[in-house]
Parts: sequence; C-alpha cells; structure tokens
Amino acid sequence: MAKKPSSVAAKKSKTKGFLKSIQNVFKRPKSVDPSARQPNSTRVSFSSASGAHDHGRPGNDAGITEPIALGGNATLNQDPTARETSRTLTPTSQPASTNPQMPVSDWKATAKEGLGVASRFTQTLLKRVPECVDIHPVKVAFAIAKVVIDIKDSVGGSQDELAQRLEVTANRLLAVERTVEGGVPKVAEQAMEQFTCILGEEMGKLEDLAKKSLITRIFDHEEYKSTIQQIFQRVNDATMSFHIAMEISIQETANMIHDDIKATLERLRPSEKADHKTVLEEQGLKREECTAGTRLEILEDITKWANDRSSASPHVFWLTGQAGSGKTTIAYTIAKRFEKDGNVNRHTVLGGNFLCSRQFQETQAQTRILPTIAYQLARKCKPYAYALHVADKFDAVNHEVATQMKDLLVGPWQQSEAVRPLELSPYLIVIDALDEIKGDGGSTFLHDLLTAINEDHLRGLKFLVTSRSNPKVAALCESFASDAICRLQDVPIEQAMSDIKTYLEAKLPKLADKPELTELVQRAGGLFIYAATAVKYLTRRASITAEGQTEMLNDLISKSYEPASASKATFLIDELYRQIMCDAFSELEGKFLTRRLRILYTFLCTAERTSTSIVAALIPDVDDEEARAVLGDLHPVLYTQDDQVFWYHASFPDFIFDRDRSNFRIGEEDFAFSCNEPAYHNLLGESCFRIMEMESFGLRFNMGNITSSFLFDRDNAVALSEQVKKNINAVLRYSSHHWAHHLPSPQLIDAANLCRCISDFLQIRVLFWIEAMNLLGLRNQCTPMLQRARQWVLKCNSDYLELARDVGEAANFATYFTGSPAAESTPHLYISALATWSRDTSLARTWKKQFSHIPVFTHTKGSIDMPLMTVPTGSVINAVAFSSDGSQIVSGSSDRSVRVWDASTGVEVKVLKGHTSDVNSVAFSSDGTQIVSGSRDQSVRVWDVSTGAEVKVLNGHTGWVRSVAFSSDGSQIVSGSSDQSVRVWDASTGAEVKVLKGHTGSVSSVAFSSDGTQIVSGSNDQSVRVWDASTGAEVKVLEGHTRSVNSVAFSSDGTQIVSGSYDQSVRVWDVSTGAEVKVLNGHTRPVYSVAFSSDGTQIVSGSADQSVRVWDAWTCAEVKVLNGHTSDVNSVAFSSDGMQIVSGSDDQSVRVWDASTGAQLKVLKGHTGSVNSVAFSSDGTQIVSGSDDESVRVWDVATGTEVKVLEGHTSSVNSAAFLSDSTQIVSGLNDNSARMCTLVNSVWNLADSNWIISSLGKDRLMWVPPAAQVTELSNILVISRHGFGSVDFQQSMIGVHWVGCYTPLFNV
Repeated sequence: MAKKPSSVAAKKSKTKGFLKSIQNVFKRPKSVDPSARQPNSTRVSFSSASGAHDHGRPGNDAGITEPIALGGNATLNQDPTARETSRTLTPTSQPASTNPQMPVSDWKATAKEGLGVASRFTQTLLKRVPECVDIHPVKVAFAIAKVVIDIKDSVGGSQDELAQRLEVTANRLLAVERTVEGGVPKVAEQAMEQFTCILGEEMGKLEDLAKKSLITRIFDHEEYKSTIQQIFQRVNDATMSFHIAMEISIQETANMIHDDIKATLERLRPSEKADHKTVLEEQGLKREECTAGTRLEILEDITKWANDRSSASPHVFWLTGQAGSGKTTIAYTIAKRFEKDGNVNRHTVLGGNFLCSRQFQETQAQTRILPTIAYQLARKCKPYAYALHVADKFDAVNHEVATQMKDLLVGPWQQSEAVRPLELSPYLIVIDALDEIKGDGGSTFLHDLLTAINEDHLRGLKFLVTSRSNPKVAALCESFASDAICRLQDVPIEQAMSDIKTYLEAKLPKLADKPELTELVQRAGGLFIYAATAVKYLTRRASITAEGQTEMLNDLISKSYEPASASKATFLIDELYRQIMCDAFSELEGKFLTRRLRILYTFLCTAERTSTSIVAALIPDVDDEEARAVLGDLHPVLYTQDDQVFWYHASFPDFIFDRDRSNFRIGEEDFAFSCNEPAYHNLLGESCFRIMEMESFGLRFNMGNITSSFLFDRDNAVALSEQVKKNINAVLRYSSHHWAHHLPSPQLIDAANLCRCISDFLQIRVLFWIEAMNLLGLRNQCTPMLQRARQWVLKCNSDYLELARDVGEAANFATYFTGSPAAESTPHLYISALATWSRDTSLARTWKKQFSHIPVFTHTKGSIDMPLMTVPTGSVINAVAFSSDGSQIVSGSSDRSVRVWDASTGVEVKVLKGHTSDVNSVAFSSDGTQIVSGSRDQSVRVWDVSTGAEVKVLNGHTGWVRSVAFSSDGSQIVSGSSDQSVRVWDASTGAEVKVLKGHTGSVSSVAFSSDGTQIVSGSNDQSVRVWDASTGAEVKVLEGHTRSVNSVAFSSDGTQIVSGSYDQSVRVWDVSTGAEVKVLNGHTRPVYSVAFSSDGTQIVSGSADQSVRVWDAWTCAEVKVLNGHTSDVNSVAFSSDGMQIVSGSDDQSVRVWDASTGAQLKVLKGHTGSVNSVAFSSDGTQIVSGSDDESVRVWDVATGTEVKVLEGHTSSVNSAAFLSDSTQIVSGLNDNSARMCTLVNSVWNLADSNWIISSLGKDRLMWVPPAAQVTELSNILVISRHGFGSVDFQQSMIGVHWVGCYTPLFNV
C-alpha cells in the first residue's frame, strides 16, 4: 500500500508521474459502468434548499448539490471552497417503513434479512481490497469504487444503508476517473496532489482493516461498518473538494478561451429552422402552444417523467399519433415549458430540441439532428461545451449518426460528468416528428440513440421523441415501459372532444355559447386537424361578426354530401374541404371558374413553391391580383411565407388530385373541382415553352449584356448579376429551370403540342437556354433535363425518333460546354464550345449558320471524335459507376476517397472521406440516394448522396473488401472480402444480417439477383457460390473452375449465372440446380470480366488474351471473337439494349463493338494508363471509364468521342535538326509523332488549361479541348498518326466585338 509522501517535493514528483500515465492507465471496463445506477434511496432531501442558480459556476443552471454525509449525525465537509456552510442530516433511529400497516414480525424479518445482506457486503468488500492494491493511491481508490459497484450488484445491497452510501461515493470516484482520463488542468494540479495524499492515507487504513479482518475469528460487523463509513466519508469529502477545484479550473479555462469555444461551436452548423424558438411563418402563422386547458393529462405525464430523477425513470418518452393529431403542438409546448421553468425551481432544463419537417432540407436530414442538439446543449452546460471543445471532433458533422453520437454527444458528455454533480436534474432533449426525416433516417437515428442509452452512456439526459406510428420506430419502442409511451390514438374520444371544445371556445369566442359550436365539436370527431382548419375557415376575415360566423358554421354542418369510400378521418376532413371549395368557387361559371381553378392547380403543381405573380404569369389571361384573390378565398388551406404559397396540410392536395373526393354532389347540384394532374402538367409545360419564346422577356442572345468575351463571369460578377436579375425575371427563371418537370407520361396526354414546342426550342433557343442556365448558376441541370426530355420523346410514338436524336444531340452539346473550362465565361458557349463542336448533324449545322463569325476550327483528319468531358481525379481509379438516372458518377480511388461527380458538368460534387486505405469497389443504390463502398481498410461504408455524410460504417470483415453491391430495392448490401466471407448487411440500420461462409479463398466479386432473393459470389478458391439472401444458406456450390474466379453476374431473369476465371474459361450455371450448363472455352489466358446482355441471350467476356468474346447464352456457342485490343481486357459490358459492347484494356483504350456483327465501331483513345472499369449509362447514350492514368472519362456512344489529355510532348525527343534556312526545326519523338517548328514570334500561345492566350495582351481568346491537339499553324507543323487541329481567327468576332459573332438568319 502506498504511504503518504514525506515531503512536498516527493508529492509533486509522484503526482506528476502519476498524471503523465493516468490517461493510459485508467481504462474503465464496460461491464462496470455505474451510470444511471443511482437508486432513489441515494437522493437526500435537505430541510433548506439552495438557490436555483449559481451563474458563476459551470454546470446545470439548477446549481450544485453539496456533499452527502455518510455517517449518523455527521455534518458536511466545511471546505472553504464550498459555497455554503454545513448542513446537518438527521438520521432515523430505525429503518423507515413504506407500509405503516406492516406487522412487527414482518418488520423484524425484513430487518434480519437486511443485516445479513449488510454483513455479506462488508465482508466481501474487505476480502476484495487486496486485489486493488497498487503503488498509486488514486488507482486503488478507483479500483475499489468498481469493486463497490460490483459487490452491490452481485450481493444485493439495496437494503443496506452502507452499501447505498458507498455507491454514491463510488460513482463520484468513477466520474472523476473519466474526467482525469483527459488530463488535469494545470491550475488544478495542486488540488490533485491533495486529493492523492488523502486517498493514500484512507486507502492505507482500508488495507489495514482488510488485513485485520483476515486474522480476526469473530467478525464485528458494526465495528467494521463504522470504520469503513469514516474512511469513505473522508474519501467522499476529498472527492467533492477535488470536484469543486476541477469545476473552478474548467470555469477559469473556459472563460479564458470563451471566444475559441464559441467559434468552434459554430463548426457544428446547427439548424436554426429546427429550433422551437425560430419563427417560421409570417402573418401570425407561428408555432402555437397547446391552448390553455387542453392536453392537460398528456402534458402532466410528460412533465412528471421529465422531472423524475430516479434511475428507474426511462430515458426516452415516445409520443405517437396519426398525422394532424397535434404531436408537434405538444412537443412545442413541452419545449417552451422547460425553457421557462428550467431556471426557476430546480426542474429539468431544456438542453436542446430539433423539430423535424419535410418543408426544408436542413430539417429532414438525420445528420443535422445531433450537431444541432450538441450546439444547444453546449450553450446550456459549460462543462460539456469545454469537453466538446477539447475533444475537437467537429468533423463528425459529416459522418454517420453513430459516429456523431460517439464524438459529439457521448464522449464529451462522459468527460464532463465529474464536474456535473450527480444530484442535478437531467437535461431534456425534444426531437419532434422523426417520421419527417428522409427515408428510414428517423428509425436509424432512434436506433443509435437507444444503443447509446442502453450502454449507460447518457446519464443525465432525457429524450422526448415524437413520430407517427412508423413500423420500424414502433418496433424500437416496444420495450419501453407503458408510462413512457403516449399514443394519441388511444386517448379516450371523450377526452379528445373535450380538449377540442376548449380549443374551439378559445379560438372562436363569439361562438362559445352557441349550440352550433357543440355540433362542430361532434363533427371534428377528436381530430385536431379538422378543428384547426375549421377555425381558419371561420376566422379568415377579422371583421366578421358573431352572426356571420354562426351562419358560416350552420352552412358547414348542415350540408349533405355523398360520402366517399374512405376512412372516417378522410371523410370528415373532405367534408370541410368541400365546403371551403364551394365558398370559393360555387358562384363562378365558365371561363371565370376555369381561370380560378387553374390558379389553384398551379399553386399545387409547380415544381417548387412559387409566388402568386409567377403563378399568374404561367396562366394566360390571369394577373397577380386574381391569383391573390384565389389565395385569399382559400385562406383556410393555403398561406404565404417569404412570398411563396404553401398548403397547411398534405391532405389538401391529395383531396384535389383525387376525383372521387373533390368531385361531389350537394343536393341536386354537382361540383367538379378535381385536377387531372397529367393533363395540367401538359399545360404548364406548354406555358414554360411559351414564356421562354416570348419576344418581350423570353430567352435571347447575350442575356447578361456581357461586354467582352475575354472576361470570365467572375471578373464582372456584380454587374453581371444585376443584368441577369434584370433580364431573367422570376417566371422566365422558373420556366427555364423546370420545363422538364412538366413532361407528363405521354400515354396519358396528347403529346403532339409538347413535341412541337421541343422541336421549335431546339432550332436556336436551346443555346440561349444553356446560356441563361449558365448565368443562373444552374448549368449542371442542362444535361439531365435534356436527357429526361429525350427519354420522354422516345416514349411518344415512332414519328418522333428524329426529334429524340436531336434532343440527344443537344444534351451532348450541353455536357460538352458545361463540363469544360469554357463554362467559366458564358460567351464561350459560342466562341469555344460551338466552334469546336465536331458533330456534323443537321441540328449542329443549323446552329453554326447563325454564328458565322465564331473562330473556325479544323482538323487534319476532318471530322473527329472528341470527349464530352474529361474528369481528372488525381489518383488511380479502381472502380466507377453511374447513378441509375445517369446524373452522377461515383469513383473509388487509391487515395482512400470516394468521389461523386456531376455527370453533366464534370464538377466534383462530393469527396467522401472516411476510408483509411484504397477504395476497391463502389455502387449506387437503385434510387440514387446512397452509395456503398468497399476498401482495403476492411470496412464497407454507406454514404448519403445529397449531404455527403457517412451514414454507416459496416465493420466485420477481417480482410480487404473487394466487391460491394446493393440489392435492387436498396434494403440490403452484400460485400465480398479477402477474408473469404460474403456478408449481408441491413442498409438502413447497418446491422450485419448474415455472414456467408464457405469460400476458402478471397471473394473477388458479389452480386444480387434482380429480385433480391439470391446472392452469387466468385472467389480465388475457384468456385462460384449461390446463397439464399434471406436465410444465408448456401444454395449451390458451382465448382468447375480450376483457378480463381474474377467476375460473376446473374442473368436479368435470375435463372443463370455466368463466371469468368483465371483458368481461361467462361462458365454458365443453372441457378436452380447448380449444374454447370456450359463451359465456354476459347480464351487462352485468364478471364477478367463477364456480363449478361439485358435480355439474357448473350454473354460477353474479356480476357488477358487481349480478346473480347461473345457467346450464345442458350447454346453456349462462341458467336464472335472481337479482336483489336493489344493488351489484357480488364472490363466488359453490354449496353442496356444489348446492341453494343464496351471494353477497357491495359492498352489504354476503350473500344465499342457492334454486338450482332462483332465490328469494332469505335476506338476511344485518350487514357494514358490501363483502363480498369467501363460501364454504359442506363439509357445507353454514354460510357464511363476509369483508368490508372488517374482520370474518369465520359464518352458519347453515338459519336465515339475520343477522350485524350495531352500536354505538349508525351515522351522524350529522339532527334532534332534545323532545316537549311534555319527558320524551322523538325523533331521526332517516342510518341510516334514529328513536329516542325517555325522560329518566329507566335501571335498566341496554348496555356496549360487549354485556353488560347494572346501573346501580347494575354487575353483568353478561346478554349479548345485537349484531344483536339491544336497547334499554332503559323509556328508548328505536326506530323502525327493522330492528326492535329488548328484555329483560324481571321473572320471571328471576339473580345469587345463578340456580340457580332451572332448572325441570325431570321428573327427569333
């Protein structure tokens, strides 16, 4: 046992040595976490209460409770650092009985049992003291604290006063342990020395007592108990003194770095709109508390739960109910209540809140919840704020919820525990409407929260959670105690109606005593949404009299409607909506009624919430005044916020779009208010094209009034912004941004008018549209919108195939411009992009005829293929994939990153960081909302595409993860690893569902069948295995390969599997029997890649023998051998229609083949390293490839556009010589080219970014694609098998004259 140091120097030396090692030594076992174990009996009531606050000290605003005396008639430690003088605890002479009727015999039996437990506790404690002996007295104290907790749990010390009191001290010691793990502030080192000395003395006494107990034959329980009480009393006092010293030191430190803490908290990026204090609506449409006198029992139950400090009280309270039942109003009321009361009567303090909502992006993202709560809690609790600041893990805001939970909440909360007294009331966290979180994010968040709570990490926090009765959330809450759940649907109807009556009387005081109000209460049927809508209906005019309200109410409750076949709730609200619609429109007829209904339909059908002025402009012969009139007439169901029109509840648009609900009869009169949604979108689509083609304020050339093409847009940003705002008004902006949104299914409308609009649009306006979108900062939308239009036209009849081709041409041109540096200067849409556009189509010729003064671009090989886009990534690309809609590309790289790229602009949208080694495999979910990646770091990670946040880290593999895939419905993920296992994961929770073991070698490829019922895997163990996805059972082992299996794939109907192997064969397997259907022999070296055509009739394979082979899937005959590659073929794929094949090779080329003839259609050269991965986009119009040259490249399938990044010479020069006149030099290079250079001054130079720069003024004349290999014709002659390009500026109008490049053939 360590003895008391003999000198101060010795004490300092020992303490510093101890402090140095304390972080690594004190690691508390998870099994001995005392959090939340403090029983009710440890809570002591004092005869006098302290003040509610002590603002000079950190911690809960409710204050700090003083130390608790452990012995009879003992006084609290009179430490000078304490805030108050002593308080005396008055002990009872005998155990207090909770039952005054208990017989004496029972009391004695209970007392005897208690004495037995007490004796066992004391003896066990003394026996285990020796195992805690150490040279560091503080370590001894911490170890004994854990023993106390352990003994109390195992022996059952709940009836022993000594055990209970020792547990209080033990919990305090363990809280100190967690705090000093992070180090002791310098200002608290002296307090640490004193603490160490006292613990040394008292632990020595305890060790002596333990030795004495071993040699004493008769165990005197009372004597030992008294001595132990005294020892732990002094330990408790020392712990409290040290606690106060630490608290003061943290307060001082926090004050000194107050600005730093404040600044770091801003890195949490809290959501202001999710805070209950934020006012979201105008015109008095604010969040409201429950009306006085309503929801009394529910509010009281929640308040009582929140204020209950006992360990038995649940940490989470779940409030659930159907939409419109009032959950948010209750949650808002509770938040307001604890915001007010938290600083008054030692009640629980509101620590944070997050009110979820689908109306805003930031309030529907699960990854915004914890950062917001952490920010709010840090503003209330200084010790937590300090711990959060010291931890410095604010990067977690971009990570999955589980990581945020650990780094932003659990970790700092634990670190601050020792300076947050155990006796304080908890903080309340309110999270409303979890069902409003996107996807399954709400249930995922709740799962991670409950996991943290179940591990005893969040003692001192309570969570009120509200949501609809989502099955996943309900399943998580099944284990809750009944008093921690409130289901609003289970509230007695009488109570709900009474609350509604009180609410209506408060909101409609003029009708308080009217019998009609009683009838309205009956009509509401307990639904608050009905009552709230009725109030808005009856109070839409401030000047309305009681008689007027009574008359309106009589009309409302007296109407007889033919009921729809719907639920009672739906019928009741429909009844009210019908009345509102009749009041607004029943007196109108003919064109007046049609116009006003169209205004309503436009409010509901626009792609985004818009103003009345935009709505009016979209409808012919309607003005803003009339649109505002409709809004006013529909005030009970519609409102404005920030000049945008919203609806109160989603049930209203549902009502309007359902003809069975909004077409009805009253008496003998029929009313038809329903909206035919497809037909109305057709009208809005035509309106968008009409507006874009208007001569007065439609699309035109040079909409930014840009004065010079030499300027980048950013060089004149302020003036340009003003011109854009002036020339592109709100309705033109809407039409340009959203015309593709209003293309309904052609099968539901007559598409002829829209097709004619699109055809006219393509002639020239489409260029002005791309210009406008670039100026608006929306250029990344151009390609997706045109691709969507192309798909829409293809669904029309075959008469529009040429139109579909032209739309595709426009989409490719949009990609060519928006994905290039030329987009940085809008005039170069014409001067650079159009000038170098090499497609010789009728549409391109039509465009160029009207721009006769742009630079003339030519190439020695005539019309050449050029890249739509080149995306340099800076690292070796191991895997690439398109999203299902073709709008994005994901890549996995050797630089440990997953990157998301905009497929239309090539802009890097997101860098997803988290992996700690190479990323080997990536895939999008089918809906495009998530990405899965597998890495050499042995992890599988799931990412949110919209936020870039790391949603889940799936740990379990013990080797490299080599292949990952989503199931078709996105609910599961499969991964294959070098640890020889295949693992199946739940995509929403991250839980490991199955581990499929059977392979005896590294698993290199995995895939789901199209229906998600089976999984296929290929391995280096030479086998292909089929697994049942639901049970994990190994269905079949497909053995036959004699070397590693590199690639596997299901046929589209799931009946067959194809595999490729190092054994040089391709094999086809029957999924149901596991039989080897055919061995496709022909390759003479390992097969690296295999794929089925979409219809399952053919198989393609790529091999190290440099060939691509096509096989008949039924007969397994070798149909074609596609020769052309000069090195290993690494990747092959069919286009979605099965007409073409793409292959990538070590020869650095991508090749496109005709699947039926075997002809090589295109050789796409440009990569400077091996091509590792190729894939078609879903519509077959584009190819994506990834290469060792550190680039991702996108190619146009129709043209076979060449992608190449060449910067000057590509290899060493072998020979150089002057010509006889010494004016020229000829050079020969290893890249098989010869260059002849004239020694005269150049009029322009080609910069590294491929901008042509004038030699004198350094102006940006033009951008040219790298693949064009443009040379300065006056200086250089290039002799190359690839050819070269040149530019002639003689007839061009550029710089300040650039507007003259446009030479329209007719007025547009």
